[in-house]
Amino acid sequence: MADPEVPVATEKPVKVYKGDGASLNNLFFTANYIFSGSQEDGKLRVLHKTKDDEARQYDVALKGLYHFNNVLVVVRSDHQMALWSISEKRERARLEGHEKWITSVVFLENGHMLSASADNTLRLWDISSVTQSGQGPNPGLQSKKLASTAVFKGHKDTVTALVLCAGDIFSGSADNTVRRWNTAGRLVETMEGTTGHTNWVLAMATDSKKHVVSTSRDQTMKIWAIKKKRMGGRKPSKCLATVELDGAPHLMRMNERNEIFVATSSNIITSYSLAGKKLHTFEGHTGKIRSMIFKEAALYTASSDRTLRKWSARTGRVFATYQGHEKGVNSAQIEGGSLYSVSDDGDVCQWSLRDVEDKLAWYSSDSNKTDKDNLSEMEWYSQKGKQNKKNQQLASRDAASALAWYC
Repeated sequence: MADPEVPVATEKPVKVYKGDGASLNNLFFTANYIFSGSQEDGKLRVLHKTKDDEARQYDVALKGLYHFNNVLVVVRSDHQMALWSISEKRERARLEGHEKWITSVVFLENGHMLSASADNTLRLWDISSVTQSGQGPNPGLQSKKLASTAVFKGHKDTVTALVLCAGDIFSGSADNTVRRWNTAGRLVETMEGTTGHTNWVLAMATDSKKHVVSTSRDQTMKIWAIKKKRMGGRKPSKCLATVELDGAPHLMRMNERNEIFVATSSNIITSYSLAGKKLHTFEGHTGKIRSMIFKEAALYTASSDRTLRKWSARTGRVFATYQGHEKGVNSAQIEGGSLYSVSDDGDVCQWSLRDVEDKLAWYSSDSNKTDKDNLSEMEWYSQKGKQNKKNQQLASRDAASALAWYC
């Protein structure tokens, strides 16, 4: 939580790409273009970063947006998926097979993609012909239909989440279970019973090698130790820890240090270790937290309270609040030196990532500092009782007031 004596920078967008009022939910970037999707009107919008007259929109019945290599995966409202060539900005293949809405998509290393659905199944797709060339299986204008190569059956209710760990696939479901599958679609293990969840599994995360984390409507988080396949088969996964949460979880992410960040209905984020130990709390948002992304030692969040915030992921201290949207912020992404966000107001906002860090670097006469160095220095400034060489440079101005003066 932010120390009330520590200044918090309030940042304004450096550019606003005005929309037509339809809520925007998804973001993706190339060198010159911004792709944003609206679940409200089902359209994919393509904006040029510098040429406003090149803005385009396509009616694709959009309900979700993913990307892999040079392809966009558009999840459609008709339970299909479309593979879009980013360079050509048009559909190259259509994936048909699911009978209800698609909830999650993950990509495998061998050019395959896995999708989860409310029809209780997972489906495996070979999309290598599109992702490797970007031209798709059909070089003409007509989009080609692709069928799934395998169907994973076993869940008894909506499949809500997917992750890959230890060479296998893990799925969470509204049937209260986490299930483990091999890449051929064989059910290997069901994590339930006395160590399992007692309500819907809502989200999952993984370190990709040894652990899977699941959150549930039962307001718990479970951390599972995953055993790799050995001679004689796989050993059962073990629940290492069950953590009681402060509300219903709706978003979970894991950073490069394998720390777990969970946002709940209390509008608070809490971070945990893989042992289940509580690390830090991030308090300040007054609405639902809809997005979490990491850059070096910083955590960026977007909320329905119309703001984004920048925090130290290592202390829970807030450094900046980004204000400019007129309605709730749905998603954020970092690209280059900028933070981009989309909102229910239909706009895309671009923010400078370096505003606070550059002021610190300039102030300390070291413009070569990395983001991580600058964040560490900001934390140093905000701690009371540290009087050393920094105070000699500051003379009569203490560190906190100097930071406030420059911001």
